[in-house]
Amino acid sequence: MIQARYTEVLYNLLQNERVRNLINEAMSEYPVYTPENPYTFSVIPTREEINKRILDRFKYREIAFETVGRFIDELRITLNEIMPFYYQLFKTEDVMNGLEDIFGNLDVIESFTETNSSSGNNSLSGNTSTTNNTTTSTTASSSATSSASSQSNDKSVDSDTPQSQLGISNMNIDSVDYANNATWSKTNTSTSGTDTGSSTTSGTSNTSGTSSNSETATSSKTGSIEHTLTRKGNQGVNTYAHDMGELRNIFMNIINDILENPRLQELFMMIYWL
Repeated sequence: MIQARYTEVLYNLLQNERVRNLINEAMSEYPVYTPENPYTFSVIPTREEINKRILDRFKYREIAFETVGRFIDELRITLNEIMPFYYQLFKTEDVMNGLEDIFGNLDVIESFTETNSSSGNNSLSGNTSTTNNTTTSTTASSSATSSASSQSNDKSVDSDTPQSQLGISNMNIDSVDYANNATWSKTNTSTSGTDTGSSTTSGTSNTSGTSSNSETATSSKTGSIEHTLTRKGNQGVNTYAHDMGELRNIFMNIINDILENPRLQELFMMIYWL
């Protein structure tokens, strides 16, 4: 424990667990910038790191208030007043760290579309002539021969005295005795013939035809090509030495600027003793 001459030393307050918890609670309200991608390396400090730097800077200084409660309340008010400004500085530094080329002053994207069109006509015509001549000839002949012969003998005998023997020999009626009436006839018939015939058929068929056809085709084609031109880098308006000097002024030590803030300095007595 450090003996204070006028008021209490911050170090002694932090040794008291109850007071330390009240101080931590007062320092948990002000806004703190959080990087957009917390999983990558970042130089942006967290709330715990900022609080530790503040308490380490003023750890051996006496508070500028008669009571501890007044000091804690003033600490909360002061941080809520000054930290929004440093919130923007941390954000700016995070954006600058994410730039691919921190010295680049040219980033232009130009795009344009080129359109091409073409058209054409194709014509096709033709004539077709066809002639067919067909001759057909047919000859047929036939011949037939036929012959026939027949012979018949008709004989009849009448007798009024059947008791009397006619004396007709068996199978012969040519010699008949003692008949009242006898009639006989003998007929021989013979027929022969030949049929001959032929026929001739001839024909001619002529077929002719003419056909014509024409065809016209029209084609058109339209296309477009998109071009994109990207230009990045440094136009050379300023030298790199000049840009590096400006960059050092931008990337200031923000934590040190917080500690040197007059509003925060007023919370402690500016009396140093050995």
